[in-house]
Amino acid sequence: KGSQDLFDEAKSILKLGDGEVTSQDGQFSLEPVRCIGCCGLAPAMMINEEVYGRLTPEQIPAIVEKYRKIG
Repeated sequence: KGSQDLFDEAKSILKLGDGEVTSQDGQFSLEPVRCIGCCGLAPAMMINEEVYGRLTPEQIPAIVEKYRKIG
């Protein structure tokens, strides 16, 4: 349902190279998973305990920025 596009966008925003999973500042780790238990919201991502569903790649930058401000 588009999860690879979300993953690719997050990877780009976090400036992760091939094989890298943690951002240079150590604030974010990106891990693909098969299931987070919310199929009805797919494609989805989870940050800490918060689930974001029915996402598009265009929404990823604002979500990441929200957590950069918190960190």
